[in-house]
Amino acid sequence: MILKPELANCVNRKWKAKTHPDTTEPTEWFSQSYLPADYYGLTFDFFVCWGEGNNISNEFWIKRTVDKTAFDYWPNKDKNTLQNALEQSEGKDFLERFGAFSASQNIKAKYQLFHDSLKWSDYPAAIITAEVDHSGEVCDTQKNKIEYIKSEIQRLSGGEVFVGDKKLTYAQTMLECHLTNDDTGAAWPGDVDLLLFNENKQPIAIIEFKKNTFKPGEEKHRPIKDEKLSNYYRSGKAAEDNRKYNRLAILRDFINPELPFINLYYPTWVSPNPAENVIKLEKVTGNVGALQAIDVKYEPVPYNQADKEKVIETLLKMIK
Repeated sequence: MILKPELANCVNRKWKAKTHPDTTEPTEWFSQSYLPADYYGLTFDFFVCWGEGNNISNEFWIKRTVDKTAFDYWPNKDKNTLQNALEQSEGKDFLERFGAFSASQNIKAKYQLFHDSLKWSDYPAAIITAEVDHSGEVCDTQKNKIEYIKSEIQRLSGGEVFVGDKKLTYAQTMLECHLTNDDTGAAWPGDVDLLLFNENKQPIAIIEFKKNTFKPGEEKHRPIKDEKLSNYYRSGKAAEDNRKYNRLAILRDFINPELPFINLYYPTWVSPNPAENVIKLEKVTGNVGALQAIDVKYEPVPYNQADKEKVIETLLKMIK
């Protein structure tokens, strides 16, 4: 069985990331249960080869953890076995869409599959790399050691990758915690939270989900209405998420410089003041290194199908 990893604490995996007590995460709001017919989204990890040009490297990765007991043996690189397991986990449609989009951009679509060791530095696990072709079929597999994966991360990133003093507190896998927090020089690449496609299979927006976790009354609480790009990103100045937003802008320019880019700020708490229980949609434009917000919309925190469809409707109007 192949599993989609969950965000959890790097010290204790039983400590899951905060979520809203009464509704789902934004990834579910943009599922095909609520999107217009034949619309869909993709999420994947991607590389920027930093340096002259800051180009997108030619591989997209998706990481998945493995329940070893569900296989006859693991690590297993049999193509048919992995094809069947991936279809059960991802759905055939997702595989086809991931493969087709990657191929259209001349990018290799790869899954990195592993049993997630609780201590990679001492007990590293094998990593199975499964590449899917334009039709979503597993076309190549490799069994790799972590040293090889580190070297690939550095090759595709244009050199060593550190995150400075900002360590990972939460991550989807212990592998990411190890690569970043143990200063390996091969921090796992960042992702695109959602690349939204229309019924013609054309990408129409990049959506970044920004979680607000400090509830009203806590020292660091910030109302959703006070959330904005400039809290995290500043042109020409150091800021918490400059690199992340510049990476997304580089991806945008690679796919289509006119591709809309939306920040979606949402709470993991419920306020006693109903006016605070909102989400904020913020349209971002501008060149890499000089991004700015140009439009803002609010919607109530969505709880049911009608609420979620309204969020999508509002976003689609923003990107037209």
